[in-house]
Amino acid sequence: TEEQQHIVRLLGRGAAIGLEAVDGGVYQHTAITTRDVNLCRIPRSALLDLGRQNPRLAAGLVDKWKDQACWSDKWIATLCRGKLEQRAKALVRLLSDVSGDPPTAVRLLQTGDMADILGVSTEAVSRCMAEFKRRGLLERVAPWTYKCNPILLQTDGE
Repeated sequence: TEEQQHIVRLLGRGAAIGLEAVDGGVYQHTAITTRDVNLCRIPRSALLDLGRQNPRLAAGLVDKWKDQACWSDKWIATLCRGKLEQRAKALVRLLSDVSGDPPTAVRLLQTGDMADILGVSTEAVSRCMAEFKRRGLLERVAPWTYKCNPILLQTDGE
């Protein structure tokens, strides 16, 4: 049987993927890009050699991996609690953060992917995004790309 796929992490500019497999383990996920990327692939053997020659480099990679894990945990917790509108706003903020794009050009994911991340139906996400557009919180500037009203990017309580 075919296993259902789930989005488990969103990464942006400067992120490192696959560090979990440096010790010889198998990377448990499939990485899929939502836009063009520049990727630098470093063979495991070269990375281990660099680590032996420069322990600070190895420590820096471990720190980057820990930072990314903490960042991902924070976002998972944020996207899994509260009302859909709050979670959808948080997802738009996350997409803005990971893309590094200015708020005037946030690229959204496909509705089905956003639904998967938020744990709701595609229809619920579609209605929520339509409501954001009606209220002037999102304005389409190109396919999948939106200008965000600053209110949308504020965290609750700001």
